[in-house]
Amino acid sequence: MDGPAVLYELLYGLPFIMTGLLVWRMRSKKALIIVALAWMSHGFYDFYHDHFFLNPGVFNWYPAFCAIVDVTVGVYLLIYYKCVFSNKII
Repeated sequence: MDGPAVLYELLYGLPFIMTGLLVWRMRSKKALIIVALAWMSHGFYDFYHDHFFLNPGVFNWYPAFCAIVDVTVGVYLLIYYKCVFSNKII
């Protein structure tokens, strides 16, 4: 196990953990937007993961795959928010 890589992963992941905890406590309509934007920003972080640091425990294909999944989920949540709170049914 690469100690510095684990530390970097924790430090770069801390804003996403804190955002998740804060939004969990908000319980408002705007919380869904914040979660969607944070999820999409995590996708951009995954896309540029190798520019920040190298983690030998991560497969080469995984950051790109995770970025696509994260951005897709974030966009879905924004669409879901728009449909639910504009009284349209998905």
